[in-house]
Amino acid sequence: MGVSVACRSGCPTKTCGSYAACLKGMGLQLGDLGRGVAAATDRRLNAYADARRQGLQPKSTKLADSQAAVRNPDAHLG
Repeated sequence: MGVSVACRSGCPTKTCGSYAACLKGMGLQLGDLGRGVAAATDRRLNAYADARRQGLQPKSTKLADSQAAVRNPDAHLG
């Protein structure tokens, strides 16, 4: 049995027909990788939008800046 050049280096069988088949055999779910990033981005942008609705202008769209603007509105009036 020959070694498949299509397999990843850690493949236990080394007989996969393609690199994609090798990854699929691992059970990887690539769509799940960005889920945490998307949730953090949503949380950050929602906090910014909340501050803007209150008439505040945070320094940036960073979560900490939006939270600071809401905590101390006099320093961040739009």
